[in-house]
Amino acid sequence: MTTLDRYLGRQVAGGYLFLIFAFVLVFVLLDFVEHLDDFYDRAIPWQEVFSRYYASYVPEMIRLTSPAAVFVATLFVTSRLAQRSELIALRAAGVSALQLLRPYLVLGLLITAFMEVFNGWVVPQANRARIAFEQRYFYRTGSLIEAANIFRQNSPRSFLGIGYFDRQEKIGYSVVLQEFDRPFGTLVRRIDAARMYWIDSLRIWRFEEVYEQRFGPEGIRLRALPFWDTTLALSPRDLARSERDVEQMTIPEAKAYLELLERTGATYLDRPRVDYHSKFAYPVANLIVILLGFPLASVRRRGGMALALTAGLLLSFAYMGLIKLFEPFGYEGELDPRLVVWAPHGFFLLLGIALLWRYR
Repeated sequence: MTTLDRYLGRQVAGGYLFLIFAFVLVFVLLDFVEHLDDFYDRAIPWQEVFSRYYASYVPEMIRLTSPAAVFVATLFVTSRLAQRSELIALRAAGVSALQLLRPYLVLGLLITAFMEVFNGWVVPQANRARIAFEQRYFYRTGSLIEAANIFRQNSPRSFLGIGYFDRQEKIGYSVVLQEFDRPFGTLVRRIDAARMYWIDSLRIWRFEEVYEQRFGPEGIRLRALPFWDTTLALSPRDLARSERDVEQMTIPEAKAYLELLERTGATYLDRPRVDYHSKFAYPVANLIVILLGFPLASVRRRGGMALALTAGLLLSFAYMGLIKLFEPFGYEGELDPRLVVWAPHGFFLLLGIALLWRYR
């Protein structure tokens, strides 16, 4: 690594860290002002506010603002070099555009790799604490995707039906469990229960007011029970689902969750699939914005640094806007989730390559 590489790398990295700090500080201040009345009205202890709510909100803020911080840092450092005619001098000395871009790309790859891990493991755990705080004090549970008339395949030979599931209390009502002698075979047992609830300490389901029917060659055998304990392949999280479930899961947890929902025959899987693939796609923006920002700011313009920053910010808004524009098509199942999350990044990647080719 050359002296120029180290110099440019330090400049962009320093700007990135400063901007991350500034963005997070602004986000915290704005959110604090917005929720100040709620904190007072609900008498929330200040220690809870700062040690639980904001401490767990910071990782999400870093995730969201990281591409913008990389982009603005790239624009600022490169535009300053251009306005001082340092880029012209370097190009005249035989330094190619690729050599100038190299420290930016190395830094972008490092940030992208870090954010892949950060977004896939650290942010979900922080989101759990933040969402638990919001549910406790702000009563935000998130819109339920599925809470009534729930049907799941518990195993290849058994199916569960629930009339309504209370997510907060972890209680299901009007429960039917059917068992067959083989997949798609003959019904051999049916259990009807007024309700079922989750016992977390034992990791079991307890059915209450149970009415059991067994079907065999000798006829139907009936039995009534006050309660019946059993284990199922389903947990409370797999029944009444909210729109915010996947954002609280690490990548392995989200993958296992989707596989279970697919295996048990759950519906409305488009949104969680989009959220799952976004865990991989969004961090890539940290690299793509460098490909956009470097050629934009490398040309000396009459408007100076202000013009470069303004054009760059408009482009970054267009980037984030295109991501948000595509998401509803994935949520509604009109487009493949992978296409929805990767298409905006692919478009701006091609745009960045075209701008670099033109600058070169």
